[in-house]
Amino acid sequence: MAEKPKLESPSVEPLPSNALKKEQKHSLELSTRASEFIRYEINKSPEHERILDIINDATNRLFKQYGLKSKDQDYNSVHILSSEAPQTKPFFETGRGDIIMPDISNQSKLLFAEQLFHETMHQKTVHRHDGPYSYQVGLMEQNDSSEIYFEELNEAITAELEKIFYQNVLRTEPLFKKEAALVEEIKDKIKQGPEEDRWISDEVCATIPEKDEIHKIKQFSYPNRRRALRIIIDRLCEKQSEYFNNREEAMDIFFKAMLSGDTEKLKKIIESAFGEEAYQKLQRGLREFLDFIFEEKKTI
Repeated sequence: MAEKPKLESPSVEPLPSNALKKEQKHSLELSTRASEFIRYEINKSPEHERILDIINDATNRLFKQYGLKSKDQDYNSVHILSSEAPQTKPFFETGRGDIIMPDISNQSKLLFAEQLFHETMHQKTVHRHDGPYSYQVGLMEQNDSSEIYFEELNEAITAELEKIFYQNVLRTEPLFKKEAALVEEIKDKIKQGPEEDRWISDEVCATIPEKDEIHKIKQFSYPNRRRALRIIIDRLCEKQSEYFNNREEAMDIFFKAMLSGDTEKLKKIIESAFGEEAYQKLQRGLREFLDFIFEEKKTI
């Protein structure tokens, strides 16, 4: 049966200069609302439990890959919401350590698993939590002030790992076989289309069935930030060609820093490549960092 793919927001627009402030505010608001959602929690089905197992195993392998201790997830900290719950995106609440997940598994098991993987990575990378305004999750850090460091970079790295999770695990996992086959078919069709649109194929992560056999195509999270990260990696490899044999080695520096919370090596490499000011620029935001390392602004 021929499918009629429809893209949702395929274009990558420039990141607004005020995006970070808006998302910080949104994140803090969600933290105070977690308890409101938990009362809509439903019992986990065997399918939910299987998805949790797949994610727990995959994230544990990831930690071990980088020489770090694995961390089993407490499934009781994952709250899957009924359709009666107020509308919300999935989120991890730092203070309680809970993940809030709307149950979209009946629409797309792939998208549900990808979103849950993303929030699980946040949950498993809480390196410090001293209070509501003093914590470190991955690279993202706040120290008793209103300023949050590395928020944009942390989400970009987590979203890149989300893409790898699809490619290495979900794409071949029997539970997702039917939907993954459709996603791969859509990717192939896009690659056969106009050359200027072929990049979109790499963004497709799931499908949502709609009327008349049309499927709404969903893309991996944070496309702007992931593109910014790729630009940074490319530039870093140019500046440190004697240090990195390929892009994967450069990306590994960012992955391990996020997973471990240890930024010493990342700081050393960024300052070596771009100067002492560069690391502080990167802490504050991807746009500010790109403006600093390029003579002309890059559109991300």
